[in-house]
This record gives sequence, structure tokens and C-alpha cells, in this order.
Amino acid sequence: MAKGTVDLLERLPAPKLSVFSQRFMTYIETRCAAKPNTVDFYSKNMDLLLKNAAIADARLDRIDEALIERFVQERRKFVAPGTVNRTLATLRRALRMAQEWRLIDRVPRIRLLPGEHNREFVLSHELEPVYLAATPQPLHDVALLILDTGLRVGEALNLRGQTFAWSR
Repeated sequence: MAKGTVDLLERLPAPKLSVFSQRFMTYIETRCAAKPNTVDFYSKNMDLLLKNAAIADARLDRIDEALIERFVQERRKFVAPGTVNRTLATLRRALRMAQEWRLIDRVPRIRLLPGEHNREFVLSHELEPVYLAATPQPLHDVALLILDTGLRVGEALNLRGQTFAWSR
């Protein structure tokens, strides 16, 4: 009892994922308000989780490795490993929040699938002139902006004239 490993008070039963998802999404919307793509990511992946009745109707403390594996096997029939992994990452974050909020004692081990295609390519300084010469306008200017500033594509496309001052 001195270590705090024993609860003297009775805990309420853990909520079902379908109920907890509302609290989780409210948390995401609040904490990530400045990042609409992040909110959208979690919203879409939570919706995918809730389409699986076994996961959606399970109490958080009953979501274990076996249930997760059944979900993975079913979902893998229809989508690529990377898509399954994004949904699993959402489940992992939701369960970790439930543990942090003391709704569950343990988060099950969630293993991601191998075989994701990483689409990482770094344009070398040697290839930069070749790339820019082959790029038509207005993409040429956008590519030049991205290369010179390190902006992501989405960040560059969201820029407006009033966002920055032009200097000559």
C-alpha cells in the first residue's frame, strides 16, 4: 500500500473504445488545434477503428494483444501495411492516454507490420539544377522556394502574399 500499487478505492469499469473515443478526440482537437492535418489524421483513423465492432465494443481494459492481432489480420485483407500501422498508432496513442488518465492499468504491446514503403528521397546539390531545369512554371518557383527554405509541400502551397514581406 505504501508504494501505491494497491487501490483501496473501487474503480469504475473502463469505458468501451466507442465511448472513450469521444474524450480522446476532444483531447486531440484541443491539443492539436493549430495542426488540422493531425486532427484529421486521428479522426479518420479512429473512425476506422470504430468500424470494427470487436474493437469498438471492447472495454479499454479488455483490448489485448489477441484482439489487436485479430483486427490486424482482418484489416490487412483490404489495405497495405502502412495503412494498418497508422490505425494501430492511433489505437496506441488512445490507450496510452487512457492509462495516463488512470482508466486502465496496462497498455497492450502493439506491434506494427513490416513492409511499409518509405518514400524518402533527398535531392542532391548536383541534381538540383537538372530538377529545376525540367520543372515547368509555376512549379519551378514553388520547387525553388521549397529547396531554399526547407518548407514542406503543404506549407509552401498554403503561403499567401500577405504571409511574408517581399524584399528586393
